[in-house]
Parts: sequence; structure tokens; C-alpha cells
Amino acid sequence: MRIVLGFIFLAFVCFNIKAQENLNIDLVSTTSILETGNDVWGYVSPEGIEYAIIGSVDATYIYNLSDPANPRQVVRVEGTYSTWRDMKTWNEHLYVTTDAGGDGLLIVDLTTLEDSIRHKFWRPDLTVGTEISRLRQAHNIYIDENGYAYLAGPNVMSSRDDRGAIILDLNEDPWNPVHVGSQTRAYAHDLFVRNNIMYASELYEGELGIYDVTDKANPVFINSTPTSFDFTHNAWPSDDGNYVFTTDERGNAYVDAFDISDINDIKLIDSYRPLETEGRGVIPHNAHYHNGFLVTSWYTDGIVVVDANKPDNLIKVGSYDTYSGPDGGFEGCWGAYPFLPSGLILASDRSNGLFVLQPKYERACYLEGLVTDIETGLPINGVTVEIIADQLNDGETDATGNYKSGIATDGLYTVRYSHPDYIPEELKVTLEHGVVTIQDVEMTAYTEIPVELSIVDGVTQQNIAGGQVIILDLDQLTSEVFMVDSTGILNLVMQNKDYEIVAGKWGYRYKTNILYNPEDKATLVIELYEGYEDDFVFDYGWTVSGDATKGVWERGIPIGTVGPEGNLYANPNRDLEEDLGSQCYQTGNGGGTAGEDDVDDGITILTSPEILYTGPYSPTLEYSVWFYTASSGGPTNDTLFVKITNGIQTYIIDQYFENTFNWTEPIQIRLEDYPLNYDQPFRV
Repeated sequence: MRIVLGFIFLAFVCFNIKAQENLNIDLVSTTSILETGNDVWGYVSPEGIEYAIIGSVDATYIYNLSDPANPRQVVRVEGTYSTWRDMKTWNEHLYVTTDAGGDGLLIVDLTTLEDSIRHKFWRPDLTVGTEISRLRQAHNIYIDENGYAYLAGPNVMSSRDDRGAIILDLNEDPWNPVHVGSQTRAYAHDLFVRNNIMYASELYEGELGIYDVTDKANPVFINSTPTSFDFTHNAWPSDDGNYVFTTDERGNAYVDAFDISDINDIKLIDSYRPLETEGRGVIPHNAHYHNGFLVTSWYTDGIVVVDANKPDNLIKVGSYDTYSGPDGGFEGCWGAYPFLPSGLILASDRSNGLFVLQPKYERACYLEGLVTDIETGLPINGVTVEIIADQLNDGETDATGNYKSGIATDGLYTVRYSHPDYIPEELKVTLEHGVVTIQDVEMTAYTEIPVELSIVDGVTQQNIAGGQVIILDLDQLTSEVFMVDSTGILNLVMQNKDYEIVAGKWGYRYKTNILYNPEDKATLVIELYEGYEDDFVFDYGWTVSGDATKGVWERGIPIGTVGPEGNLYANPNRDLEEDLGSQCYQTGNGGGTAGEDDVDDGITILTSPEILYTGPYSPTLEYSVWFYTASSGGPTNDTLFVKITNGIQTYIIDQYFENTFNWTEPIQIRLEDYPLNYDQPFRV
């Protein structure tokens, strides 16, 4: 069950279903398949005909791309039901793995592809160590340039942790592989092998493992490195083998770039994720290195192309969104294949089938430099570097004052350099494709000014103890919360620049939109007026109780999760722009799937601080609710109750047991309709 609650003028944007804007990639064709899709690969016949191979939960399809605008299906091979299908080709044969059921390894003879094909499900009894098991499943497959197939995560090891790889020799007879070796150090989710070096994506270890497989019967572990989100899903090295790029199949995860030129000293040198959907739970799936570019299937973001020619400065240069549903989760683009001689990209979308795409590969326009203090000459760490452009971009100086950034399109740009302690600088810079433009910058520090800030009652003019203040830096668009002590006075050191201030205290209404520059005056008095208002921008001390094992109430910026419907959010993913702040109370906010942090095995209760109403009019309670349960539409014991209580009397004023699929309009409850003694404190 998923419940999110907003009190007093609180509302939220429920979901964002706008497709991302496409960049440097054109659509050639789309082809629907009968079932939910999974991975994709390509094949070129001896006659030079290009083919697309796409998997589904039930079958493997092959399409002739002689006319890429009109792919023609030539083969459909039925198999066991499996969410996962992965395929590779070698010597006019196709090899397909499934990670469910009992197909073993599907082998398809492609020598007579346009006439008829033969296929079989290869299920041998294999010996690994002292165990003999029949091959039924494997998560993935890779075939190296020497004709050896590597099956990742095969079932033939009894312990999941041992399921690294089995190695098959396809050279003597591609129709009848020969088992020549195994790797059992750690479970591998995906594999890549070249020049007898195996790159294993060891998902549950959260690391990339690197092995020497020169001796197929005795793979030797070389080194490993953790990836940034500890859930290593795939890896692909650069052509020269000096770098490797990895994905973690987690919401908001990155493509990581590692320098492996010294295999004993692996270094993470950059990470990239799409800025357009940052923080929305979008998941990278499979990255492929092709001619200095990374072509990555990024689930709900579709295909993303990143210039990796400078691996320490990854820059987006292309994208095509195959999926128009909400951001986050495991819908959308599963696989990508950028290696056809024609240059076409093949993409597989779980809902929409096969995409044939025409990319325009262009090197990024690189911007690098050094930022220093104009007085001391010392480097400045943490300077934000923004190229003012339609395409989002980011850059930041490191401890040495150096930065690296860039953009996909050439031209004359304004570049803004900002830091909390320095006056922003803006410079005009010309950027060109494939060119590293060096722009060094000197910045001037702000002057610091002591400030006395007081919060007083707007009627009595008496200082208010225990208030809270948010100070927003209008240059940096960063904010900080301060607590006011028992004197009602807050002493600060501020800088000679513009701020916006919000003040509040439980029992008073907010004071907002206070514009202030300490150069104008070094004292500021803020008046608050009685009332109860909580947008959850401050922590006013709501309490959480109950016995639920997870999904308990918590205050935070909502992380959107997608329900099993696939196109509706169970948890909202952002605050409404008109609302104050960006936080709400919700039952669990861990992201992932809708069921990962929902209310389980009990109840969770959120209780307000005491409310003592002394006004002349009958009080009205106003709030908005988001309620989601996977059992909506049928009998369910998942219910949201809204109650008021004075500790003796308790009344249910509202309840929900069916999905709202959205934030409700603001709900107003006249409390005079409930015979509570309002001369005493009560709570919601």
C-alpha cells in the first residue's frame, strides 16, 4: 500500500509522461511484436543482408532489414516463457539464452535463413567441479572473436554465488558446442570477452570482475572494482582496452567510466546520467562502446548516446525516447545494437517492439579550464560551471580547481561560473565539435556581513522562541534551514548578495517571499501571525507510530515509483511548483518498484503536534491525499483513515480504500461537524 499525505494547501504533480526530446537520432521504422520485448542483436549474412534479432517473453524474432523502413519478419522461434532472452551470433548460427524455464541454449542455423531454418534447444549435462547438472537456464551470453561462447549466470552451479560462467567452444561444430571451462568465483549477470580478457558484471557483489581466460579450463581472476550504485549490470570496454564502461540497474544510476590501463590500479574517472530526468528513478540497462560513443538502452529514457572519446568527460550527444509513459521503473528500452555496417541502431522496447534508428554521430564540444581566487591565486573547489543552452549540462571544479564539461551543439555560448562564496562570473565562449576549448576564470569572493534576524508575533511584537527560518541564496539557488533559539533572535554571517527568506513556527502561518540583502541593513525583523499551516517545508515535529515493518511515514522529497499498471505512479515524483518547498509525508520513500517500500505487516500512524484553536470562527481543516494500493477495485484491508482526537474523543473525518491515482483536490473539513471539545488541544 502506498499513501502520501499533504496538509494545508499541499499538492503535488502526479507524474510526468512527456517523452524526452530527441537529439541527433531519427526514426526509420518501428515494428510491433506480439509479446513483451526484451533484448536485441544484429546479424549480417554472407550476402551482406542486415537482420535484426529481437527477443520477447515467448519467442525469438528475426527481421530482414533490406528495406529498414519496412522490416520483414522471416523467423519466429517459440520458446519457454521468460522475462529475459539474450542472443549472440557466430559463424552463421544464433545462440539464445533464457533465465527461466528449461530451454537450455537455443541454437538456430542461419545458413538457410531466407528459406527455412533448423533449430534445437541444447540441454547437455555439464560437469562443473564435482557437480553434474543439466543446462536449463543462463542469464546472458557473449561470444568472443575466437569463437568461444560465455554463458553468464548458468543454472549448472548449485549455488547462485558460484554462477559466474560456463565456456563453450563453437569452432569445431557450431551446432554442437563443447564445454571447455567454467568460472565460479562470483555470480555474473553479463559478460564481455576480448583478447582473452573477460569483464564480468557481478551484480550481487556490486562490482566489475576482470579475468584472464587464456586458459579456458582455468580462468584467472585479475582484479575487481565496485561500481557507483553497487549493482553492476553490464560492462563494455573501449576498443583499445584502456577503459571500461559499466551500468548499474538501479534508479538514478550512472554509466561509469573506469581507467583500466593499469589493471592493478583501476580508477573511476567519470560518471554520466541524463540530466533531463535526473532524480526521477530512471534506470540504465545496457551500454555498448562503438567508435568512441556509448550507445545505452536507458529504460524509460529510451536510447542515449554519449561521447566517450574523452572518457574523463562524458557528454550526451544523442537520444531517442522509445517510451512515452512515466519516468522510472523497468518499462521502455531494454536493449540496443549499434554495430550494423549501415550505421543503423537497433533498439528493443518492452512495450513497443523493434525500433530501427538512424543516428548522427558527432563529437561533443568540450569545455575545460581552471578556476582560481583573484586575490590569492588559489584554486577554488566546487564551482558550478553551466553552459547557458537548451541542452542541460553540468560541470564542477575539483579540489585542484579544474573542471570539464561540454555540450552536443557547437556555437557561441554564455558560460556561468558560480560558487556560494564568490560573485558569479559570466563569459562568452565559442565551442566547436571535437575541440577542447580551455577557459580559465578568476573569481572574486563575497564580503561577509554580521546579521541579526528576529522573529516576532505580528500582534504583540514579542519575540517568538523556537521558530524556523529557510534562507535561499538566489545566486546559487541553494537553501539552508536555521533554528531560532529561546530569545527569538538568530545571529548569522551573510554575504553581500540577494536572499529570499521563509519563516515559520507551529501555531503560526508562514511568512514567505522575504527578499533581503544585508548590504541594505544588518538587522531584519520578521512578523508571524497565529494560525496553523504546514507544507512540510519545516520539520514541526509530527510523530510516527505503529507496527508496520516497512513503509512507515517519513518526510522527504518524493521519489516516484511506477505501479504494475506500467503507466501510472504509485508514489508521486515531485512537488507541485506552486507549493512551498518540495517535501511531503509519505509511507516509505525508498524508490525502486511500488512494492519495495510500501506499508507491510501492520499499520503506520502519523500524528500532528497539538492544535489549540482560539479563533472566533469554526475551524476548517484542509489537506490533499494520494492513496495507492495494488488491491484497488476489489476487497481490500488497506485503508487510509484521517482522524481528529483530543485524547479522549476520536472521530474519523475521512477514509480511502481505493486508488486515487492522483493527488486529490484540496479537501476541506468543517470541524464543527464533529463534536470535539475544541477548547482543549487536539491533534490530526
